[in-house]
Amino acid sequence: MTPQVGWDIYKSLSAYPTSADCGWLVQFGVYNFTGEDRFRFSLVRQFNTADPENDEYLQLELLLHAEPLPELIQLGRAHEWSFEFPSIEAFFAAWEGREDFRRIMSLRPVEWEADISLDET
Repeated sequence: MTPQVGWDIYKSLSAYPTSADCGWLVQFGVYNFTGEDRFRFSLVRQFNTADPENDEYLQLELLLHAEPLPELIQLGRAHEWSFEFPSIEAFFAAWEGREDFRRIMSLRPVEWEADISLDET
């Protein structure tokens, strides 16, 4: 899977609104969460739980990761929640307008691995 395919899937999820939907997050950078440096491009949709007594959230994440090649390392790190935008469309447009985001979408050849997870915060 490429970042562009992942982004298209992520954006398509906005066609399925839910009453539990409470945020969208995009983040990227080089991290060492597994004992190995990896460039991580993370696309998260966050939901409230159905239990009013539970203050945790569920996060559905599509994670694309790759070897931290110099052209990825030079992008640095970034993250932003959808809460800062008037609409989900504005959030998507803001990311698509970023130079660092466009570089992630266009870098070739990069061997990307993909993981999907659903975790509680």
